Amino acid sequence: MAEFFSYLSWFKVVLLVVALMSGILSVIREWALIHASDKVNEKRLFWGCVRIAFVISAITLWAVEHSSVIELNKRLDALTKPQFSVTDLQAILGEIPNGSLGTFVLRVNNTGAASSIAEDTWRISATVDGEKHDADMLTLLPTATDRCIQGQGVRRFVPSDALYERAAHPIATNDYRLGVLEAQFVGVSKAQLLEDSTRINLSAADVNGNKYGWDISAANVKTHHAMIVLPSLAFPLPITTDVCPITGGGAQ
Repeated sequence: MAEFFSYLSWFKVVLLVVALMSGILSVIREWALIHASDKVNEKRLFWGCVRIAFVISAITLWAVEHSSVIELNKRLDALTKPQFSVTDLQAILGEIPNGSLGTFVLRVNNTGAASSIAEDTWRISATVDGEKHDADMLTLLPTATDRCIQGQGVRRFVPSDALYERAAHPIATNDYRLGVLEAQFVGVSKAQLLEDSTRINLSAADVNGNKYGWDISAANVKTHHAMIVLPSLAFPLPITTDVCPITGGGAQ
C-alpha cells in the first residue's frame, strides 16, 4: 500500500511536469527560440525546462501534502487529546489577616478527547504589578463553606462542589464540569487583586500530564456583580443570613 501511494505521488509529479511544460514553460521556450535562436541550443533548453518543471512540481506536491499532514494531525489531536478551557463565572474576594481570600466559581470545558484533570495539580497565582504571587490552595470545609456576597447574601458551598473533585472524573467531548476553587493570597490585598493590571492565573494538568494555563483579568472579576443561578451546585442560589463570613468580603 505504501508503495502504491509512493507511485501515486510520482505520478502527480509527472502530471505537474507535463502541465508546466505545456503551459508557462512552453511559452518561455518559444519566446527564447524566436528572439534568441542564434544563442539558444533547443535541446539543452528543452531539458533545462524539464528540470525546472520537475523541481517546481516536487516542491509544490511536497507543500500540498505537508499542509494536508498538518491538518490531519490537528484533527487527530482533536480526537485523541483533551482540549480544556476555563470560564470564570463568579469570583468572591475577601480580606483576611495578611492577605486576601479568593473563591472562584469556574466552568471547565472540554472540546477534545474525553479526559480528566488530576485533582492535585490545580494552582492559582496572581500577577500584581508584574510580580507573581503563588496562592495557597484550600479545600472546602467538610460541612459547608459560606462566602459573603454584598447585596446578595451568602454563597454556600459543600465539599461535593469542589472543582478539584468534579473535574477529576472524566469529562466527555463537548461537555463541562462546574465547580469551586478557593485560594489564599498571602501578602496580596483584595484591592490589589482588583487592580486593572492584575491577572489571576490558573493552571492544572490532565491525567496524562498535559499542562494547561488560563488567565482571569481583574476587569472580568469586576463585572461579576449580578446574581447567577448555578443548578449543578448544592445551593444554586445565595442563602439569607445575618452573618457575613469574610470580614469585608464581597463579590466583585
